[in-house]
Parts: sequence; C-alpha cells; structure tokens
Amino acid sequence: MKYKWLLLIPSVVLFYLIYVNLLPFGVTESYYIDVGTDDLQGNMRLTGPMDRISEPYETEGVTFRKMTHGLVYFDLKSTHLKDRGEVTVKVIFRDNFPEGQKFMLGARNNESYSYVWKDIYVPFYETLKGYQSVKIDDKQMFLINRSVISGLDGIPEGSVLATNTFIDWNPFVESVEDDLGKKLSLNVSMRQGHTFYTYVDDGMLELNISKQDLNWYSGSDELKIEVYSFRDELAGNNTIPDDGDQYNSSILGPVQKEAFSLSNLEKGVYRIKLLCGGDLLIREIEINSGKFVTEGSLFLTGDNPAYFKDKNATQTEVFFKNPRNRTMKFKTLHFSSLQNISLNNNSVKINISIIQKWYNITLPASDEMNTLTLEKGDIIIESINYFSFSNDSYFTPKKFKIVDIKPDTPWLKSNVDYVILEYNFPEGREWKVGNESWNLEELFIKDNTLGFALNVPHLNKEEYNNYTIPIDKIEVEIKIPPIWERF
Repeated sequence: MKYKWLLLIPSVVLFYLIYVNLLPFGVTESYYIDVGTDDLQGNMRLTGPMDRISEPYETEGVTFRKMTHGLVYFDLKSTHLKDRGEVTVKVIFRDNFPEGQKFMLGARNNESYSYVWKDIYVPFYETLKGYQSVKIDDKQMFLINRSVISGLDGIPEGSVLATNTFIDWNPFVESVEDDLGKKLSLNVSMRQGHTFYTYVDDGMLELNISKQDLNWYSGSDELKIEVYSFRDELAGNNTIPDDGDQYNSSILGPVQKEAFSLSNLEKGVYRIKLLCGGDLLIREIEINSGKFVTEGSLFLTGDNPAYFKDKNATQTEVFFKNPRNRTMKFKTLHFSSLQNISLNNNSVKINISIIQKWYNITLPASDEMNTLTLEKGDIIIESINYFSFSNDSYFTPKKFKIVDIKPDTPWLKSNVDYVILEYNFPEGREWKVGNESWNLEELFIKDNTLGFALNVPHLNKEEYNNYTIPIDKIEVEIKIPPIWERF
C-alpha cells in the first residue's frame, strides 16, 4: 500500500514542470537592487561600467551611489521572463537635473544592444501640472491654449499638438477644393532638405526636381526624394546623385534634373521629403498639382550673391496663414544678406542687421492670407506654419499638427494648443520614485536574462559634471497574466 504513493511521484513532477513552465494562473514576482549595498551580485545586479557610478554613500540610513556618466547598465535573471507578460521598473533617485534635461530608462530589445527608451523623469513636465488636463485613450492631454474637449473629434481645426510619443491619429484633411488640376513651377532656390505637402486628386503625381551642388564641403551631395501617403506609407522614391565633384572646390556644379511619376494613388494628401545636407541647392520644382506647401524650417536662398556671384539679390515672397498667435524666427548666415523683411506691404518690418542671430516676431491669430517679402533672400525661417510660393497654391494639409515637445515654456505658450504625454509622473519629494513598463514580447531575453540601462544624457557634457544623480533603489516587477489571457 505504501508503495502506491510512489506511483504518484511522476505525476506530481509532471504537474510541477507544467506549472513552472506554463504558469497557468499567472504570477507576479518582484526583484530589487539596494544600490550601494551588495548591488554587484545576485539575480538582479548592476553591471556598470563602474567608472560611471560613484562608490557607495550613506546618508540618514539610506545607501546610494551617484551616476557620474550618462549610461549605466543592470541585468535581471529570472525564469519568469516569458514572452507574454509585462515588466515594470521603478527607480528611486534624487533630483539634481539642470534645466531642460531628463532621466531615461531603457529595456534591451535586440542582440545588438539597442534599447526601447522611455522618459522616467522630465522636470519640465512638472510645469504642465498647472494646466487643466483630460484623458484621451491612454494618454494625458494638457490644455495649453484651448478649452476642454471630450475626444479627438473635438480638436479644433488648425490646432498644434506637442507630444513625447507616437500618436496614431490621422491628422490629414480628406478633401481639398480649387486649382487641383493646375500645374505649378517653383524656381525659387532653397538650401538643405525640406518637407512639402500636396494633394493628389486623379491618382497621378508627377515631379520634376532640379538641384545644384555648392561643393563648399568634401563628400557626396545626393538629393533623396521620398513620397509618403496620408497613411504614412512610402509611395515612391528617387535620388539625384552627386555632380561628380566630392571635394571642397567651391565650384558651383551643373544643374541636375530628375523627373519621376507615381500612378494609381489614392485621393488625399501626400508628403514629399527632399533629404540632403546643406552643400546643395534645390533649384526648381515642377508638380502637376495646384496645391503645394512646405512646413518646418524654410531656407530660401533666392539669387543671392552668397551663392551666385554673377547675380544680384532679388526679392522673394512666400505666403502663409496664422490661425493662432505664433512666433516666427528669422536668421541669415552671410553679410551680403543683411536686409529688411516685411510683412503685408510693410505693416510689420524686421531688420536683419547681424548674421547668425535669430530675430523673433509674434503674430496675432488671423484667417487672412499673409505675404512675407524678403529683400535679398538667403533667410532661414523657423515656424510651425505652412508656407506656399503663391497665393493660390496655399492649402492646409492637416486638421491639426503634431510636433515634438520642447522643454521651453515661452515656445509652448506661443505655439502649442495641446500637450499629449505618455508619461508616469514620479512620486515623492526628496527621493523621487519613477516607473515605466514594457511588454516582454518586444524585448530581447537570452538565458532568462534581460538587460536594462539608466541614461542621464546631461552627464556626457563637461559643463554638467557636477549634476550627478543619486540612485537609491531599483525595483523590477514581472507580471505574467493567467494562461487564458495569454493565448
């Protein structure tokens, strides 16, 4: 009789193995590093490099080390690191961040030591707590210059959304009226890469683009052309190669022209990216559409003698609308381009009298078309407005614009309507607790080990050497859901 129990042992072992490997009811397991106390060994440990982190300190019973360099790594070894589940990391630290800096946490996502980075602490975000906010999807929206909305449909047209994360919201308008069949020819020279928008109505997009190498610097000067649909899918691409002079000869190269077309396109807005460095000029663009605008930085050279020694500088005009109060910035790089810039027939004048200096103006909201006149060209314009090269070709390609957030309060108030964050505000005052989570299936786990990294970018800069960051504890929680939620 007593030996019958022995027959149960294989079943018990099998059940145990199934349970341990499948975790049918899920599991939550926690690990931690008490930084400064036995933190270099065990299942979870600091891996250094140790010359980037101080010797242990102890203050009022708290042990810690100070991060003295930008990147420090740690590992977790656990049999619970499965391909279905979530890992959450908490870091307890003290705030010693200079203005405009941040603290990042990364989880390794492939064998080549790349990481999925998340912001664990951004001091600038604390200033947003003074604004009213609402939850939309899984993100927090702060109302900077607009009133409360209940959802995406309530975002006013022309709004600007600043964010720290990817937003899968389609911002593009669905239809555009007037002059769609008209062809445009832009022969205003521009320097460096630009982003344009156009509208395709009949399924065909035809582009003729000319470029000319300045050859001021060594290296190849290619112009890459990429066309993306309103779904952010690559619809086509092309390249205009270097002119053959890869030296800093300062000899203006020949004008190179490339034509290409795309057919069977869906009706809608298309983005055209011209990708290049600052050692070439975009000389001319021809397109079979009556609507064509650029966004972001606009570098208009025109016929300025800084680029064309045998020419005299000529006046250049661009057109834009300003749906809300916004700031625009202007700068020139050459003495031959010091000039006046006028708005709407001299209603506003900006005197550019010093090179390499930004000149700012803030314009009131208006639905009217504005005309910006550059006396000599060779001006860099920074704005989040759209610009066209004729009154008729202007259109607004997006219902709202999405831009990266900048840690700059005046910029925020002057240019942004909403801030959208995917971010967990740290708790605590003297010692702060920040946390972030990842899905295990997007991470790289080898031999039951997962790597992490702490990143304090400002510590890579000599001027911030004294802004070391004390780290007290690092805690990791692995949560594996029940088997019926995994499959």
